[in-house]
Amino acid sequence: EQLEYVKKLHRFGKPVIGVLCFGRPIGLEEAEPYFDAIIYAWHSGTRSAQSITKALFGDINPSGKLPMTMPRSTGQIPIYYNNAATGRITMAYYESSRAYWDRSSTPMYPFGFGLSYTKFVYSDLSSQDHALSIDEIRNGKNFVIKVKVQNAGKCGGKETSQCYIRALKSSMIRPQRELKGFVKKYYAPGEESYIQFELGFDELAFFNESSDFVVEPGKFEVFVGSDCYAKEYITINVKGTRD
Repeated sequence: EQLEYVKKLHRFGKPVIGVLCFGRPIGLEEAEPYFDAIIYAWHSGTRSAQSITKALFGDINPSGKLPMTMPRSTGQIPIYYNNAATGRITMAYYESSRAYWDRSSTPMYPFGFGLSYTKFVYSDLSSQDHALSIDEIRNGKNFVIKVKVQNAGKCGGKETSQCYIRALKSSMIRPQRELKGFVKKYYAPGEESYIQFELGFDELAFFNESSDFVVEPGKFEVFVGSDCYAKEYITINVKGTRD
């Protein structure tokens, strides 16, 4: 009945904002075209009305990010950003291929996604070190990743910048992307600032087939952006002890 009601409201040609109060991800493929905007309010408790109306009327600039992937429909489940990087399922696969004949392979909204009343632009992604040895990493040396974030809009707001890695070579299948850090920072209109992430032993290591927590030599792609679909990346190299 709620979906039919939304369709009827849409016929008036007025903007429709969907305030969705759920405690889990839901398939929005059928309802999403009828909304001009969506607030995913979860189960917000006794002060829900106050917080939702402040966001709706612009008294606050929302800055939340999704802690899970939103499917287009239940037929896509299970769907998550950090699936194993097999020959069939990769980020490139999601963007260029179709796992289903009747719908896109991409999620409705990816992990880490979230809009606000302003726009953030990422640029100048770099690392002061592009190669460290395993021994250096064991002894506490880190890769320092820097990126410039700019508030390109007219409204001040907070942005959660997210750092993901992908191991290009490993003795075991690793996830296609792994979240390794995030920074939430307020930016005034037009402000730009550099933020940084540090990747060391804990971020690059994994449990191998012997249940040892190890860092293996090889190349890693490091992505930084506003959600798990960040496209800008740099490559860092972990050298073996004899390299």
